[in-house]
Amino acid sequence: MFASLKNKIREETGSDLSKLTAKITSSTVQKIDSLRGKSHQGSTSSLNSIVSSDGFREDGPIDPEEFRKRISKIESEFARKLEQKEQEWREIVSEKDRQLQNLEREKDEAYRQISNLKESIKIAEEYKQKILERQENNEQ
Repeated sequence: MFASLKNKIREETGSDLSKLTAKITSSTVQKIDSLRGKSHQGSTSSLNSIVSSDGFREDGPIDPEEFRKRISKIESEFARKLEQKEQEWREIVSEKDRQLQNLEREKDEAYRQISNLKESIKIAEEYKQKILERQENNEQ
């Protein structure tokens, strides 16, 4: 889109766009700025006002070494945050595992108690049956 626009301007003006833009005076720039409103630092509506996360304005080409430093800084920060989150999750998983083990022990204990109660009921019913049989024998 921009390439076709540049070609169209070249055809109409007979000169290169970069030469044409160099001819614009500062007063013309000021008039244009006053008409559309100046961009404020930190505005998200203008590309010119975007500032990188480390506070540097992206005005020109970035030195590859500076770029590597920035990337390294971002990667180390990300790795630190990731390690912190992993530690938090390890602690949460460990706590949930302890809770699960406690619940398993409680469940096993409940099953043992149920089994003991069933056995007690069975024994009580046997005694009851024996008592009823003796009473019937005594009545005869």
